[in-house]
Amino acid sequence: SNITGRGSAAVEASKNPLSPTGPEDTSPKASQLYAAELIRDCARAQLRRSLSAPNATASSSSSSTSQRRFNVWVLPVAPVCAFEHNEKHTALLVNGSRQNYWSCLLAYAYQAAATGAPVVTLPIAMIDHLPMGVQIIGQLWQDEEVLAVSRAFQKALPRLPPPAVYANLE
Repeated sequence: SNITGRGSAAVEASKNPLSPTGPEDTSPKASQLYAAELIRDCARAQLRRSLSAPNATASSSSSSTSQRRFNVWVLPVAPVCAFEHNEKHTALLVNGSRQNYWSCLLAYAYQAAATGAPVVTLPIAMIDHLPMGVQIIGQLWQDEEVLAVSRAFQKALPRLPPPAVYANLE
């Protein structure tokens, strides 16, 4: 016994591959979401410990900020230099070895995203007319500190020209 209107909605939902009630439901299970949260919480704890470890040379009278060993991390954005745009995202040749396109792009960048830590990415040099960048990662909720370090980098580094691919967009 169908309730008016509900039967047709169920039939339509079963035809829609994006419907959470359809036969093609690929949404994550609760156990997968829980596992992802545990991994994120562990990564956050590691990041917090790394960025708040006391400096052995700091005096006991210093403020808690100056007693941290590191306030931020300054890391490469990717394990490879910039490469020409690759629309098909095919494997890249890196030091004579074929590498997954997404691994080359995201291998170093996902840590901050996974933990929710503040991160700023800055271009710092041009190599073969393509930008090379660093990412500045801070502690969770310490966005102001990451922005301050980013501003200091911007003041200290020369302004870079836009990549050639953007030159004709004006």
